[in-house]
Amino acid sequence: MGGKGEDSYFDKLRTVTSGKYLISTIMLAYSAFTLNFLFYGGLYGFPQVLSQLGDKTSMKPAVSLIVAASFEIPGCLIGIWLGLKFKRKPALLLFLIATTFFTLCFIAGVQMIPDGDERRPSN
Repeated sequence: MGGKGEDSYFDKLRTVTSGKYLISTIMLAYSAFTLNFLFYGGLYGFPQVLSQLGDKTSMKPAVSLIVAASFEIPGCLIGIWLGLKFKRKPALLLFLIATTFFTLCFIAGVQMIPDGDERRPSN
C-alpha cells in the first residue's frame, strides 16, 4: 500500500480540485450529476408517473416510453454535433438551459392532463 500509483492518483486529484481547475471540476461534476439524475431518474420515474396517469392519456404508458426513447437517438446526434461545433462552456450552458426548459415542459404538460372524470362524456 502507499505505492507510487496511489501517490500519483492523489496528486492528480489534488490538481483538479485546487486553484484554477476547481470551478471547472465543480461545474463538470454538476453537469454529470444532472445528466445522470435525469436519465436514470427518468428511466425509473417515467413508468411510475405514466402508469399513475392511467386512462388520463390517450397513449398507453409503454407506448409513451417508446416514443420518448425514440427521441434519444436524435438527442445524442444533436449532442455530438454541439460538441463538434461549439466550445465546451457554451455547449454545457446550452445543455443545462435546454434540460431545465424541457423538464419544466414535462411538468407543465403533466399538470395539463385532465382528470379521468373530465374526459368522460356527461350523461
